[in-house]
Amino acid sequence: MKGFGAVILNLFQDPAVNKIKSSAWILKQVQYDHTIKGFTSCRHPELTAIHCCRHPELVSGSSHPISGSSKMGFTLIELLVVVLIIGILAAVALPQYQKAVLKSRHANALVLLRAIKDAEERYYMENGEYTTDWEALDISLPSSCTVNGISAQCNIGGMNTAYTLSTGNFSHPNYYAVLATVSNSKLWLRWQWQLNFASIWPGKKICFPRDSDGNIGRELCQSFGGKECGAYAGWYPGVSKIYCLPD
Repeated sequence: MKGFGAVILNLFQDPAVNKIKSSAWILKQVQYDHTIKGFTSCRHPELTAIHCCRHPELVSGSSHPISGSSKMGFTLIELLVVVLIIGILAAVALPQYQKAVLKSRHANALVLLRAIKDAEERYYMENGEYTTDWEALDISLPSSCTVNGISAQCNIGGMNTAYTLSTGNFSHPNYYAVLATVSNSKLWLRWQWQLNFASIWPGKKICFPRDSDGNIGRELCQSFGGKECGAYAGWYPGVSKIYCLPD
């Protein structure tokens, strides 16, 4: 046993064995550095032949990915930039979208106004006069409309619109026109289409925006090609300018 112990002791004192022991310790250190510190280069030349060549991901400048590396996420700055861009786009696009929706609804209202005007013109050709009787006109109003005298209250695309048949008044007995009035908490606007045999502006289509609504009404009139055609001081309170639309 004593001789065997001496052999073992001499073996551990052998330079070759000590080099193997040293290499094993360095390998553990490399693995620690790689795992904990994200080690990406071979700082121990003793392992060049033993470890680095078998694991090219540890060699500086290697194109191989580091095994076990975690995936990177978004930083707070990147998320803030994305939120800022979305906010800017929303601030620019939302008002334009709202204007497009408003114009589309008024376009639908004008389609029905044109149909009412054409029905009045047909009635005039047959009877030599215009009428304020809805039942006398050869037109079918939408189911959302409720007739009350010379007016019909309709819901056109979610927008309440009052249509009116007018044959004038005591000061303008031949002021023949059909009207569509949109009135809500945000906007008051009247579209007026003069009939062909009216005494004033025959056949003209006119837009009446209310001054207190600011640019909303005026821009809406202009979006249909309306151009300012004079000052106004008539029956509609709060209206100072009118816009004439192309035929």
